[in-house]
Amino acid sequence: MSSIRAFFQRGIQSILGSIAFIPTLYVLGFVGLAILMRVLEFHGLSRWMGKEGYFWLVSSEATARTLLSTIIAGLISLTVFSFSMVMVVLGQATNTLSPRLLPKLIEDRSHQTVLGIYLGVISFAYLTLMAIVPLENRSLPSFTVFICVLLAIFCLALFVYFIASISSRIQVDHITHQIYREAKEDLDYWQSAPENWGIARSPFKRKKENSVAAPESGYIDLPLFQQLSSLAAEQELGLFVSIPRGEFITKGRPLLYLSQPPTPAQLQRFKNQIKLASTAEDNFNYLLAIRHISEITVKAMSPGINDPGTALNAITLLEDLILRCQQLPQLSSYQSANGSLIYFKAISFSELIQPILAELRCYGKSDPNLMRRITRLIISLKLHPQDEQQLKMLDLELDALREDGRESLRNPLDRQRFEQFIQQHSTN
Repeated sequence: MSSIRAFFQRGIQSILGSIAFIPTLYVLGFVGLAILMRVLEFHGLSRWMGKEGYFWLVSSEATARTLLSTIIAGLISLTVFSFSMVMVVLGQATNTLSPRLLPKLIEDRSHQTVLGIYLGVISFAYLTLMAIVPLENRSLPSFTVFICVLLAIFCLALFVYFIASISSRIQVDHITHQIYREAKEDLDYWQSAPENWGIARSPFKRKKENSVAAPESGYIDLPLFQQLSSLAAEQELGLFVSIPRGEFITKGRPLLYLSQPPTPAQLQRFKNQIKLASTAEDNFNYLLAIRHISEITVKAMSPGINDPGTALNAITLLEDLILRCQQLPQLSSYQSANGSLIYFKAISFSELIQPILAELRCYGKSDPNLMRRITRLIISLKLHPQDEQQLKMLDLELDALREDGRESLRNPLDRQRFEQFIQQHSTN
């Protein structure tokens, strides 16, 4: 039963996250409006308004057909042009920023809303055109035609908004700050251990005979913890998840360790319950955000892009996010409302920071300004270490940065100034 529920939950999440979801809602809404107007016209709405002397109603069947045909053709052209431009802009953004940002840009709700309104108005105009019959048999739906004209004018205004919106949203500063704001909100949520999440060390040892292998490859996401917690309570077993939240695991690798050897029936139930996500879960977007911003930084430092200003600004945002991550509690347990306490491997600060600093060093070691900015980032982290091990790791990163500066900064004056910068800020 729980596996069926998980299947439907993932299906609903897939539908809600689809790029076609919002446009489909708009199209259905406009189709419903067209049906409503057809009913009102059948009961003589336009005939009554004509008797009242409304001058803006269309009285000619040929004029109505021409207007609707023009609106349909114009909006189809507008739709094709708008989203051809989006694809071009997204392609440029992928080349200059990071390909991993493409899903985030495509899933922009405002772009989907514009697409939905365009398609909805086209559908509404089509159905209105179909409702026009020879006047001997039925009155002309003049008021519905007038609504189509108003909607077409609104679409023109929407096109102007769309041009302005896509022009601003594709700017690198806007993208990086949007990612930063989302990550900051998520970090604020995790800063104080949320309900059902806590810090606890697993009381039982991991043994191979107690393990459950991953039946498929995928990412560890939040729904998995909820499902496993309920199942562990039902089976009266302790549970340890060997992979940190948001990480990827390959098929056949040990994923779960139980407090005692499982029976074949229990083993099969746990395997059936494990449903891994195909993409990284948005609930961990502070991790994804740090990776995305670091990728934007590295791309800006590459010889093909050569945009040190963007790299410096991105490192500034990275510094704030990493400082916040440094203060996060090392959550390592979860218990749902009706489930058992399960344990998992916490994401250590060292595992987060070391790959990022390595990338920044490798791509920025020939630029003295970037090297000084990376040095400030490491020194800022050294001001708030959580333990001696973390401080030792940061000292090693600073030594590695100093060594890269000695080897990669060609000018003796740059090397001297960089060394003085490290000594000055390390003593403050």
